[in-house]
Amino acid sequence: HRDLHSFPTRRSSDLLPAAVIAAKFAKADLVSQVVIEFPSLQGRVGGVYAGKAGAAPAVAQAITEHYRPLSAVAPIPGTLAGGLVAIAEKIDNIAGAWLAAEKPSGSRDPYGLRRAAMGIVRIALENDLHIVPRELADLAFAAYTEQGKVEPEGHPRAEIAAFIWERLEGLLL
Repeated sequence: HRDLHSFPTRRSSDLLPAAVIAAKFAKADLVSQVVIEFPSLQGRVGGVYAGKAGAAPAVAQAITEHYRPLSAVAPIPGTLAGGLVAIAEKIDNIAGAWLAAEKPSGSRDPYGLRRAAMGIVRIALENDLHIVPRELADLAFAAYTEQGKVEPEGHPRAEIAAFIWERLEGLLL
């Protein structure tokens, strides 16, 4: 965990794409008292903190947007950097739930994973991103494997890919 004083400054932020920098700091606001008191400000507070700490505007905006969309019809991130961070956050949540044996079943979806998958689909479609759900799941599980997490039995990558494809099918219907 790095504190906000270690943010790349506006001068150095062009060395890395905004999405990569934003992804490193996107959850930093979760430890703030503001977000603890007002959870609905997640992301927005992070974007403000990032801007005040010297992050480039594109980085601060991506941090602000990465929780979007908040529902099936809510706006998606308005920037590509925000959309990429949002996709990473959503696939991480989905893979983590599969690892914890908390995947949705029937009408049960306590972690909003269907909404997360729909968000991935909408962001990809509206930004003309050519995302392969199986490869996205592979990347998410690779990150967990690097942390020493063991992949569950069965074919979770294929299940997650099918889960995302189902959201696309539902959207197109």
